[in-house]
Amino acid sequence: MCGKMNKKDKKAYIKTLEAIVAILLIYLFIAYLLKDNKPKQATAPIDIKLTQESILKEIQSSNYYRNCVLINNSTCVNDLINSTIANKYNYAFSLCTKSQCYIPITPAKDVYLSSVIISANITDYSTTSINLYVWRKI
Repeated sequence: MCGKMNKKDKKAYIKTLEAIVAILLIYLFIAYLLKDNKPKQATAPIDIKLTQESILKEIQSSNYYRNCVLINNSTCVNDLINSTIANKYNYAFSLCTKSQCYIPITPAKDVYLSSVIISANITDYSTTSINLYVWRKI
């Protein structure tokens, strides 16, 4: 009788081990599926990023364009962007104050946003942010 108990015990251990391995495999499979389904953040291609940075840097460093942004002169800002941006891109921009921000309609494709906040000076704290949206032409 003692020999029969050992065989039953061995079978029970093997069944328990099989169940544990099956649970681990299922867990690893589910973890793998969940890991791959995370949304990936799109990073701007280097040429678009450099274009946006150069335009926004020009606005930040030039008193003329800073004033255009602060008084919400979109024609002035548009002239700068239009003269700087390459012909292979389309763009839109918005000038946002504390109380209002118009978000332009962009196409349903990869649109890359870069923005800066422009402040008049240390004593006058009126801020305006400029959001520059750039995408490739079709």
